[in-house]
Amino acid sequence: MSLYDELNPILKEIRRFREDNLPVYSLSIAFNKNLYYLRLMQEVAVLLSDYRNENDNLLISDAQKLITGITDDAGDNPSFIWEKVGSKYRNFLFDEFQDTSVNQWKSFRSILSNAIASPSQKHIDNLIVGDTKQSIYRWRNGDWNILHQKAKHEIGEHNVFDDYLEENYRSTENIIEFNNYLYQSLPLVIQNQLNTSVTEKSDELLEWWDENGYSDIVTSVYGKAKQKLSPFTKPGGTVKVKRFGKADADEDVEKFTETVYREIALQDVITEIKTLQTDKAYQAKDIAILVRSNSEAMLCVNRLMEQNIPVLSGDALMVANSNAVDLIINTLKILVGIDKQTALYKANCISLYHRLHAKEISPTAYFGLTGKPLTDLSTLLPKSLCENWQNWTQLPLIELVENLIDAYGIAGLKQHIPYLLAFRDLVANATRMGEKGIVNFLTWWDEDGVKKSLPSPDEADAVQIITIHKSKGLAFRAVFVPFCNWNLKTKANSIFWVSATETAYKELGGIPLKFQDDLSNSSVAKAYYKEVLDSNLDALNMLYVATTRAKDYLYLLLME
Repeated sequence: MSLYDELNPILKEIRRFREDNLPVYSLSIAFNKNLYYLRLMQEVAVLLSDYRNENDNLLISDAQKLITGITDDAGDNPSFIWEKVGSKYRNFLFDEFQDTSVNQWKSFRSILSNAIASPSQKHIDNLIVGDTKQSIYRWRNGDWNILHQKAKHEIGEHNVFDDYLEENYRSTENIIEFNNYLYQSLPLVIQNQLNTSVTEKSDELLEWWDENGYSDIVTSVYGKAKQKLSPFTKPGGTVKVKRFGKADADEDVEKFTETVYREIALQDVITEIKTLQTDKAYQAKDIAILVRSNSEAMLCVNRLMEQNIPVLSGDALMVANSNAVDLIINTLKILVGIDKQTALYKANCISLYHRLHAKEISPTAYFGLTGKPLTDLSTLLPKSLCENWQNWTQLPLIELVENLIDAYGIAGLKQHIPYLLAFRDLVANATRMGEKGIVNFLTWWDEDGVKKSLPSPDEADAVQIITIHKSKGLAFRAVFVPFCNWNLKTKANSIFWVSATETAYKELGGIPLKFQDDLSNSSVAKAYYKEVLDSNLDALNMLYVATTRAKDYLYLLLME
């Protein structure tokens, strides 16, 4: 017998063993990376349960579980619930149904089914309103498929009448036509990419994909996305799509990063906003900038405020985000700190003071601040502060704050007056029960004060900067999406939960895993591809919500 005849069966057996056990091995490797965090979460859950029992507390999240438990016990006969409520509702209206979670649906499914069984026969008994294309709250456990398929199947298709709003009464003709083209093309591209990635895997996975209808789910969701013009639709409208790459950056920029792109994009947005105001008579309140996260919103707020463009945003109204208030807080931290440990606060004060008064500052001014007392900074900070700060620390906090505002000369800065007035009120309220000193106030500020904000003026003439999630249901004449470059797939290494019922860890029920492409070859490949599908649909829905907010002007900026 030759060496080949001896080794070949062994190699085939090794290959077969690898193929058979690779899914379990891949899952084990992924699970072990998160085992510590699972143990930590379990310990926290036990401590939280003990705290609730000892203090007779109920978390808001517990309420949904309690309701779900009641409806599960009721089964198909919810009379028990009616007895407790004391009344019987004949008709239901569910709004924003695309963001309904599985537990929420369980809570009122049997009730709805019971109501359908005894209709009034006078009008349509129950109304479910929603748009699967606007399902963007999966991070709150919203399940788009309940509206798309599950509700109809579980209630009974013969009990459901589908109707769609075909006409667009919001946007101008060009905006509608652009969105129609975009959402007839993009879903097909995304669906084909998903199908291709699954086809490259096992036949079992492909069969599961087809059985659940995922092979055409994205195109199905967007099957009726095309909208007609209404009798009141105005002609015209502007759509701009602009891409920025390394060629648009300064010559000294070695690498075109996302940070560089964002600065270029925002500068372009600012230029375009000024053009709209001067050449096309747009008011600031007609314009909205839509972003995905609060950090992006804060970046936009800062850049627009630097150009003296009025801004209305949840972050912009935060008292702590005012440079004038930040200057006062940093000064208080200097007053109670040790000279060797307050260099950063001194640098902040120097920078903020000069920025507020539009003064130039040399980079060398920040050198040698470690160990330098406030008394020696009279060339960089107000002289009255540097000479009198030791006496001022003996004053009540409210008087100390007033002295700092006067010394810095910021009381008359129009842009910061509302924030300073609010800050004065916060200081007064914090010391109402007696003087507690600077240290206690700063502790309160870091825990609670930084969350305080100004009331939002309803008719303010200012550019609105909001997240796409908060923009749902709103409309603006001009919409900017400056960072329209988000990924379709879930971010690598982010945590997602998968069912462990068909794995070696079935006793745990569910397990947390870091999202990685290696999971496509594991025993939770189905959960992996379901997550890929959901994240792709999330991204597409996010774009849909953003682009359909515009009335007559839409500006998308992309990174090459």
